[in-house]
Amino acid sequence: MTKRIFISKADHEVTAIRAELAKAKIELVSESLISFEAEKFEIENEVDVIFFGSKRSVIFYSATNDIGNAKAIACIGGKTSELLKELGYTPNFTGTNSGNPSEVASKFKSWCGNRNVLFPLSSRSLKSISRVFPVDQKEEVIVYRTILVEKEIPECDSYVFTSPSNLEGFLLENALPTSCHVIAWGKSTEKALKDRNIAVDQTLKNSSIEELLRLIA
Repeated sequence: MTKRIFISKADHEVTAIRAELAKAKIELVSESLISFEAEKFEIENEVDVIFFGSKRSVIFYSATNDIGNAKAIACIGGKTSELLKELGYTPNFTGTNSGNPSEVASKFKSWCGNRNVLFPLSSRSLKSISRVFPVDQKEEVIVYRTILVEKEIPECDSYVFTSPSNLEGFLLENALPTSCHVIAWGKSTEKALKDRNIAVDQTLKNSSIEELLRLIA
């Protein structure tokens, strides 16, 4: 019988992994259960350091603002760093374990010292990094809105949830089978699952398609 795996990502984000799974006769169901809208924002203070917690925060921030105006650039991990470099910016700080935001937050705060930090955020951000900074050392701006999408997903053998918001979107129309295998896309998603009494079988450390493929291939 063909196995079926669900991942809460859009089709274009999982092309490589779909091909690899097809070789093993595993069907991949891919569906993002969130959508996004730009939000108007203003920056009140001079920016010493700007921290990007995702590729999406880079995209929405850079649509209306020059990243180069910051004295230093920091980001959550490798994938966000790659996008910044594609845009012509080399991060001064890059987290080495994006699947564990608490660890990144601790290292980033130590690296940052007493410099002021700008955090471009989603409307549904957990503020995993910014919350470790005192109010007078940070500025948080909502640069885009995250909207939950209701969609029925066919029953699968395994489920990969890539964010707490995608989990929330999934649960609007779906329930997990009792015997399924659940994979969390990092510690924040793991916590969201456990908060809903959903058992987590595996958690990605670096939150990447490459790591997921190594895990399930």
